[in-house]
Amino acid sequence: MSTEEQYTIKEKYYTEATRYMENAKNYLKKAKINEDGFYQSKRYVKKACDKAYDGLLVALNGFFILNGIDKPAKKQQKSVEYYLNDITKIDKKMLPYLNTAHSILYYDDKTNCASVLDSVFDDIYKIIDKIKPTA
Repeated sequence: MSTEEQYTIKEKYYTEATRYMENAKNYLKKAKINEDGFYQSKRYVKKACDKAYDGLLVALNGFFILNGIDKPAKKQQKSVEYYLNDITKIDKKMLPYLNTAHSILYYDDKTNCASVLDSVFDDIYKIIDKIKPTA
């Protein structure tokens, strides 16, 4: 894959992943944090978690393509096993970020603790930064 093709892939997937994360952050703003550090609206927290998880998967898809691993079929795209299996082949340092994000964001019993979600979002951005285009 040429440098130009790599840049195009990075730009496409980075832009889409960061767009999902911006949407997720906007939902969290709507959820509003109370004085105890918890979000007040489970509905907006769920939407934020769903968008953040989608952004994570987009970033991983781009990362996999850049590393010669085919993008998963539609039915595999929400299967964390696919991502866990292949991420260890490329960069084992990313595994804890993926595990944490998956366990917090994917399950229906979403946390509404602001500090936990901030930490998970930071982990997702570490994965997204792996595909950040550089000039």
